[in-house]
Order: sequence, then structure tokens, then C-alpha cells
Amino acid sequence: MMVKLLLSFCLPLSLYAQCAAPANRLSTAFSCTVTAERLMAPVKVFLAERVKGGEIETEKSRVVAHNKAETVAVWLTEGKNGEIKVRVEVRPADSAPLLGESADSARALQRFLVRALQ
Repeated sequence: MMVKLLLSFCLPLSLYAQCAAPANRLSTAFSCTVTAERLMAPVKVFLAERVKGGEIETEKSRVVAHNKAETVAVWLTEGKNGEIKVRVEVRPADSAPLLGESADSARALQRFLVRALQ
């Protein structure tokens, strides 16, 4: 019973450590301790759900989804100690990035990745 209780407490902590939460409410970036290749598929799924009816384009370190109303870009760059830095940018059609919307999308992507990487 004690081992089961200990595992139930430690397992969520280890899974949460794979993608840390953004530093503050307006941060559009966070880091993950998994490889960029492992992040690419869940990011595409998230963008398909986020940008309904949009096209998804994949480059080496960037995934972009866009439709008539908005463009959402996710950058995956290698940071310190092999961590992958994930940055999200949301733009309305032909406009400057929206900081609040980008920060909300970054937090939503981080929560999605935590569940997807279990």
C-alpha cells in the first residue's frame, strides 16, 4: 500500500517535469525535457484543434497553422542542457502578434503536451 501511494505521488511530478509551465502569466515560452521529434506530433494535433479548418505547415523547428482569421506558430528550439524551448505566437490575419492570446495559447499547449506525453 505504501509503495502504491508513493508511486501515485511521484508519477505525476515526473510527468509534469517533462514540460514546465510558462514563467509568468504573459510568457509565451516554456521548456520541455523531451526531444523535438517527440514534441512535433502532439504540437500538430494541438494546432489542428486550435485552428479549426486551417492548414498546417511544418519546417525544421517551426510548425505553423493558419486559416482566414488567424495564424498560430510554434517554434521548437534547443536550449540549455538539451531542453527544448517552445514558443507560441498568435497573430490575427495580417496583424502584429497578440501577447495575451499567445500567452493563453502557450499555457494551453503546455497542458496539452503534459497529457500527450504521458
